[in-house]
Amino acid sequence: MKRVESRMYVRDFIGFVYYEVITEISVMHNPANAPV
Repeated sequence: MKRVESRMYVRDFIGFVYYEVITEISVMHNPANAPV
């Protein structure tokens, strides 16, 4: 795998994990924020 491709993959993976964590925290603090 090329370095640029791996970097993009890592960035997307981190972004996905970050989104998941933020969603979990939001739901814990306010269940009304739960996504459909």
